[in-house]
Amino acid sequence: MSGHQHEPRPAAALPDGAGLVTVLVFDGQGGVVRHDAAEAPPPVPSGGFLLIAGNPKSPQFAPWLQSERARLQAELLLPHSTRTHCAVVDDTAVLVLRVAGPHAHWDNIERQVLTLLIERDRVVIASELDMVEFLKVAKWESSHHAPVSPAELVARVGRHAADHLEGLIEHVADKLDDVEKAALSNDPAKARSHLAHLRRAIISYRRLVWPQREVFGELELEDVSFFTPEDRQRLREASARAARIGEELTSLSERAVLVHEQITDSRAEQMNQTMLILTAVNLVFMPPTLLTGLLGVNVAGIPFAQSPYAFWVVCVLLLAMILGIIWWMHERRWL
Repeated sequence: MSGHQHEPRPAAALPDGAGLVTVLVFDGQGGVVRHDAAEAPPPVPSGGFLLIAGNPKSPQFAPWLQSERARLQAELLLPHSTRTHCAVVDDTAVLVLRVAGPHAHWDNIERQVLTLLIERDRVVIASELDMVEFLKVAKWESSHHAPVSPAELVARVGRHAADHLEGLIEHVADKLDDVEKAALSNDPAKARSHLAHLRRAIISYRRLVWPQREVFGELELEDVSFFTPEDRQRLREASARAARIGEELTSLSERAVLVHEQITDSRAEQMNQTMLILTAVNLVFMPPTLLTGLLGVNVAGIPFAQSPYAFWVVCVLLLAMILGIIWWMHERRWL
C-alpha cells in the first residue's frame, strides 16, 4: 500500500500523568499493542501507525497538543468548536465528531465531542471518552483484526459511534410502538406526553447522524496523499452507514407524525362523542323542562291544579315524553 512506505520515526514525548493518555501501536497488519504513556514513546513501526488519545481538558494533554502541532491545527483539536466538520491542513486531516456518550439513555444521549487529527503514521484523538473502551480494543488484541491504516481507524470510530446510536434508536422504536398502542387504547393524554419525549429524542439523534454522514463523505473526497483506494472505500462505507441510520431516523420521524395525527384524531373523536352526549341530554330534557316551566307559573287557571292525582299524571307524562324522545333519537341513529 502506497500510503505506508515511509521510514520509522520517533514520536514526540508524551505528556506526564498516568491514565491521562492512551497510546496504541498498530503494526499495519491487524495487530495492536498498548503502550504505557509514562514510558518513552515507541517508534512508528514500518507500515504501521500510532494512536494517541487524551482528554483535551487535561492540563497535561492540552499543552502537548499545542506543542505538537502548528497553532491552527492545535486549536482545531481543542474543544473550541463542537460543530461536526472536516478540514485538511498540510496533508493532515482534522475531524470533529459528536457522538453519544457511553452511558447515554434514549432520552439523554450525553453528547460527547470527539476530535481526530489524522496523519500518515499517527492518529491523535482529543476526547473525554475512554477510547480503549469506546473502540473495544480488547477484541482487536484477541482477534488480531485491528485497523491497518489511520483512515480505517477513523472509519471504525464512525462505525462504533453508529453502533452505539443504533441500539438507542431501536429502543426509541419500541417506545414508539408502545405510544401507538396507547393511542389505540383511547389513552391519548398519556400517549401525547410520551410522544413529545420521543420526538425530541429523534431530533437529537438526527443532529448527530446526518453531520457524520456528510463529514465522512467529505473526508473521502479530500486530497490526502496517504489515503489509498481501500481507505476511501472504508470511509465511504462509514458515510453510507450513517446515511442508513439517518434514513431509519427519518422513517421514525414520519411514524411519529402519523401517531401524532392519530392521537389528534382520537382526541377530536372523543370530544365529538362528548358533545353528542351533551347535546342528546339537552334534547331529551328540553320538552319536559318546558312543560314543567309552564306548569310552575304562579297564575290562576292551571289545569288540574286542585286534583289530588295531577302530580302523578304529570310525572307519567314527563316520563313518556323522555322515553319517546329517546326512542325517536335512537331510530334516527343519533344515539
